[in-house]
Amino acid sequence: MTLASGKIQKKIGKAKKEPTATKLTEEKLKRIHQHIDKEYMSYTARNPKKQKLSERKKEDMSNVEMTDQSTLQEDTIFRYYGENLNAFKNPIKLQEEIDKNIGLQNSSIKKAFINNKNGLLYIITDETNTIEHLQTYEWPKNSFITGINTATRKEKEEILAIKGFDLSIDISSDSFKINVMEKHNIFEAKRIFKKSEQRPLTVIRIKTKDENSARTLLQNGLKVGYTNYRVEIWKTEERPLQCRNCNKFNHHTKTCTIKKSCALCTGEHTMDECPNRNDQEKIKCTNCNQNHPAFSKKCQTMIDFVKKLKYKKEEAKETPQQTQTQHQNNHKALPKPTQNPETNNQMTYAAKTQTESKTPQNIPLKSTTKTQDDSKDLNQIIGNIIANLSIIITSGKLDMSNLVKINTVIENLSKRLQNENE
Repeated sequence: MTLASGKIQKKIGKAKKEPTATKLTEEKLKRIHQHIDKEYMSYTARNPKKQKLSERKKEDMSNVEMTDQSTLQEDTIFRYYGENLNAFKNPIKLQEEIDKNIGLQNSSIKKAFINNKNGLLYIITDETNTIEHLQTYEWPKNSFITGINTATRKEKEEILAIKGFDLSIDISSDSFKINVMEKHNIFEAKRIFKKSEQRPLTVIRIKTKDENSARTLLQNGLKVGYTNYRVEIWKTEERPLQCRNCNKFNHHTKTCTIKKSCALCTGEHTMDECPNRNDQEKIKCTNCNQNHPAFSKKCQTMIDFVKKLKYKKEEAKETPQQTQTQHQNNHKALPKPTQNPETNNQMTYAAKTQTESKTPQNIPLKSTTKTQDDSKDLNQIIGNIIANLSIIITSGKLDMSNLVKINTVIENLSKRLQNENE
């Protein structure tokens, strides 16, 4: 037998080999993709409205792709203050005044209004020429009757806490201000005192307007000499809304209809006018009648009110996923029927099949070993997907999110197959 004929026989022998489990699995994945495409087409045919929406989205995306990227701009907000802006709350009058005094032909204003809370004029635009013009434009002195000026935004303050800061360190000294505060862009440093004892604590509260400096301090801490102190975000204790007129909770002072009550002695006068300010024995809480001010953190009424607020917040944070898990746990807790073993086995199998069809995203995707048993398990999983896919689609609850989840499972299985082959 020649060398060439031997090679040919080897190739024929390889061709006659049965397909491996991996190839069969890949074929099943292709069948799943084809099945999903087919069912989705029939689903959109039954729901023409959703099909129209998807077509509109495609058109919108194509329009975006054709648009020149240089012309796309984010909304830019310009704020102005003036003495007579409230006279232009009428939208028609406001438009006429802006167009008259803006000083730019063919200007493009997306939105403009007078803010009811701060009384400022807001002009919003996303057009490049208008943005560049307004960035340096000075409005006429007679615009909006007495003129308007650009309102500067307040800088955000980052409040941080330094714990374990030794009492011997004088934070008011010049050396501390130069070597620590100026170096880290800190504009304020204050040592915290325990009010009841007027005793200084080893806690420092610092403020900075530089976000990068705050981030660096949180990551690396504050170094003084050769000692490094841990820096944390300043956490303010949660306090309920408390009226300054009657000292009761959950309403504003402006809307209070209850008679005035002193926060120190419950008398019918303000706290600043209290004659018992320096007499500790006459201090009395309006809410619990104990020997402390009405705004004290020791007040049991305030403590109970804060607990209620926290409970309501935790209740509101409960997500639909947690609720679904709770329902599943309740479903598992139901007693199993014990009359007929054969019937029980059928019911258990049906319940298992239904659970697997409803939650395809819970199928395990990670593999610990590359054995033949894993390949068999993988084939069984894919077989279950194919068997239950029709149940999912015909259940009436199929939407795009479910299709995306199923497609994600298929992609993860494909990646796993590739890893096993390697």
